[in-house]
Amino acid sequence: MLEPLCISLHLAPATPSAGLPSGETAYLRLSDDARVRPLRFCWDRAALEELAALQRPDPPGELRRRVGDRLRSALDPAGWPADEATLKDAVAAGRTVIIDLMASAPELYALPWPLMTVLPEGRPLAALPGVTVQLRWPDVRGAPPPPAPLSPSLLLAWSAAGGGVPHEAVQQALSGHWGAAMAVLPGASAGALAERLAGGAFTHLLLLAHGEGGALALDGGALPPDVLAELLSPHRATLDLLAFAACGGASQRPGSALGSLALAAHRLGLRAVIAPMGALSVQGAVALSAALAPRLAPARVLGAARRGPTRPDTLALLVAPPPPQDVAAHNLPYPRNRDFVGRSAELEALTAWLARPDRPAALIGLGGTGKTQLALEFAWRRLEALRTVAWVDASGADLTLGLAALADAPLRLDLPPAADARLRAEAACNALPAGSLLILDNVDHPAAPWPWLTRLESSRIAVLMTSRREDLDGVQRVDVDVLPRAHALALLTGGRDLDPAEAEAADQLCARLGDLALAVSVARRMLRHRPPSWLLERLERRGTLPFFERAEGDPRFGKHPSLVRLFEESARQLDPGDPVDRAATDLLAVGGFFGAAPLPEAPLLDAAVRLGGHDPLDLEDGLDRLLNLGLVDADEQGRPAMHRLVAAFARARGQDPAQHAVEAALAAWVGGTGTDANRLIALRGARPHLQAVHDRLGAEGPPERFDVSLVLARHLYIEGRVEDSQRICAQASALSPPPEAAGLLLRQLGVVQHTLGDDAAAAQSLRVASALVEPLGPVEVAGTLRLLGVAERGRGDLTAARYRVGQALALVSGRRDTEALRCRAATLHELGQLNRAEGDLAAAARDLQEAVATWAEAVGTRRHVELAMSLRWLGVVTAESGDPARASAILTEARDTLLGLLGSPEHPMVAATLNALAALPPPWGSNLPIPPPEQRELDRFVSVGPADMEARQPPRPSGPPGPSIPERSMIPAVTGVDMPHPPPPAPEPALLHMETRWHGALVLVLALVVAGVALALWLR
Repeated sequence: MLEPLCISLHLAPATPSAGLPSGETAYLRLSDDARVRPLRFCWDRAALEELAALQRPDPPGELRRRVGDRLRSALDPAGWPADEATLKDAVAAGRTVIIDLMASAPELYALPWPLMTVLPEGRPLAALPGVTVQLRWPDVRGAPPPPAPLSPSLLLAWSAAGGGVPHEAVQQALSGHWGAAMAVLPGASAGALAERLAGGAFTHLLLLAHGEGGALALDGGALPPDVLAELLSPHRATLDLLAFAACGGASQRPGSALGSLALAAHRLGLRAVIAPMGALSVQGAVALSAALAPRLAPARVLGAARRGPTRPDTLALLVAPPPPQDVAAHNLPYPRNRDFVGRSAELEALTAWLARPDRPAALIGLGGTGKTQLALEFAWRRLEALRTVAWVDASGADLTLGLAALADAPLRLDLPPAADARLRAEAACNALPAGSLLILDNVDHPAAPWPWLTRLESSRIAVLMTSRREDLDGVQRVDVDVLPRAHALALLTGGRDLDPAEAEAADQLCARLGDLALAVSVARRMLRHRPPSWLLERLERRGTLPFFERAEGDPRFGKHPSLVRLFEESARQLDPGDPVDRAATDLLAVGGFFGAAPLPEAPLLDAAVRLGGHDPLDLEDGLDRLLNLGLVDADEQGRPAMHRLVAAFARARGQDPAQHAVEAALAAWVGGTGTDANRLIALRGARPHLQAVHDRLGAEGPPERFDVSLVLARHLYIEGRVEDSQRICAQASALSPPPEAAGLLLRQLGVVQHTLGDDAAAAQSLRVASALVEPLGPVEVAGTLRLLGVAERGRGDLTAARYRVGQALALVSGRRDTEALRCRAATLHELGQLNRAEGDLAAAARDLQEAVATWAEAVGTRRHVELAMSLRWLGVVTAESGDPARASAILTEARDTLLGLLGSPEHPMVAATLNALAALPPPWGSNLPIPPPEQRELDRFVSVGPADMEARQPPRPSGPPGPSIPERSMIPAVTGVDMPHPPPPAPEPALLHMETRWHGALVLVLALVVAGVALALWLR
């Protein structure tokens, strides 16, 4: 049998964009041989009208041919004629041909590629025998298969909510193939479908319903793409094929932010999805059903379905390639240790445990025996056999933060950036697939893992811990002792051949070091250019090194061998008379006061300068010196990192001067952050260091140390950890900060109180804060008064809110410095929100326009998050005022700015703007139905505005005017998770906006037309 011919069409935008392009748009065709060939597609009015006409029942053949020619003309410059010749030869020879189209531009999935014409006959690709056009999203991989193969079974779910469907004919067509392996769900709703899927593992799912505006019309309401994806996500591993017998299952508007139903299911990793790209006839639905035979390849299902209909339905096939089988997704923190030696017995014990991980395993041993390195080596060796390897730093009494980080890597769950840490941790635990390995490194609180591990008991997740604790219960213990002498020698010498005298010295040195893996590893680095006898002589001269005794007077080293003397010996090699070594000494001293993460190089060097004053070149060489001595390591990206035992040793040496230098350096590093959302979000990697400095705050130290706590509180708030932000503010305030710092901390506390729903307390905090920040100048006072206005609005007192906003504007009036302009822009933005809440859209638009102009003057560019958010609200107000064309232009600029800054259409700020665009009337004609709002996906998010605060307004009502209650939002300029709050007591009047009246008029006209036709038929 001839091998199938695969023709790859990998298309990408020439410049990053999102949503609906306009006019002639440039794309690239990418090839495996690294060739890049340009092409263009014109998204003009004619093309959009043709695409819209294809969605109607029975589109004329001439229209289908015209669209097919347009697609072929677009691909001609990108090498398609040569592919076409190859394709025709393969068809003539009876070979199967797969056109594999992968596009990283969402709008390209709105094009009906199966209709592309083949010259000279002009037949569409879908009409050629043996030719299949399959679509796939870049980087989408099929969900891993279930542990045990499933017998084929099918669920037919149908609903007549949108009109009659041929469910009896479809059921009859299916029964011949499936018999008792078929289940039927009549009158399907989203809830009933979720419940039925949870009750049995189905390999095939057929959804029979009417498609309306990109959603399925089910009992109980429409099922949009985002809800469908959420519903199907738990069943990715079992579903082999999903078929839509519904009009437009694979259709989407070119500007859609969420894509079609089929694309949403495909991006979950479902192995195959079949759906119509327009209207689907009754015959087509029955033919598709009849083609769904068990164990029939999706391409053959598609071919059989195409042969059945009496009219040419256009079906799309989306295929997710199987997941790569080479290595598991992982977030292992260090590369594989090329110097790892021995431990074969421990590795064999872990391998046997992994075959049946009925309970967690724990590597237990003294500090420095190499437990972490053993866990790393085991994980690296088992990557090919595991589904996912997740690594968590489990030190501390609460594992929430470590588990929450798994949502980003390795799981890549694409959760909102400001999602609460506990929710992120729960989502990560739920998303870990069966057959994964979870490594909890350095468990020092025996009870800490169990609240989370109980969630994984039935998930077939293997859990491996490392710990010094002897009192870990409920685990399979694997003891990690010191290295056997032969392995310690191999680690010390790196396998080098030594003369007998040096071999004897190496043996004695290992004995002196107690064959402790960490100690031997540090000694190996010290001996990089020296013989073992050199270090042995130095150690013997200073004593016997009682490694197995507790460190005298230093409880921080706990129950593990005292490595203090070895670390001291490494540090003694630093010559106080050498400027490079002096720099290395101060780098070591300050390094211990940073957090348990790769050391941020800029504040690390700055802290060393503050401690001792050093030349920058000496500092760089000093860092290399510490690396050579083994006191500092490098992580997988080459960033400096310090072992926690070395960090404890460094803190014992550095004492208060080093701590204060780190406090001042970190404060300077984050000092320009302020309330800027971009900068605060970017501090995620620095959070462990900010937290470490905050946790060690004392009554003494530089005044600016409170700036670190303030920035940490603001950052945690943006991340959605509101209670943690409140705790940081309270802890720092208890240390009697200077009045100005106390005012800023109290202001942040007021922000938190507002978000938590206590506006009375928020208003009180902000009133006190406004007095305390007065020495900082009118800008800080104005910012506090603006926030007080928002709190008053939260209480329902719009008069007081307007008064406070007016006070804030008066304080910054006439000032042209950057911070004053930023404050003025944010206050104008808030004034616009007040006017919008009161129903004065003209005033709201005026204020928001001035806010945008002021932002541009303040930041010197229009490419700024706060400016773009003001633009987005201006676009919303403009649309509500009845000018959708101008609103589209404004929202497009906001979209492009946010996309360029945030980098992904999936980011909630970008997606919110895309959805605001998608809610506008379609540009290709008002006679077409307007799709339902696609922002259901984003109703969970709050898009908040400039500098500190932007109130989220509720959607405008589509019925008669009624009360509207302004909703509370998170205060910093980020997108966060909506949090429940009690409504303010005083409702505000709402407006019946223009789009509602336009829709009502259209519905009335259509109703009259239908009534007239019905009357005429009755009279006849």
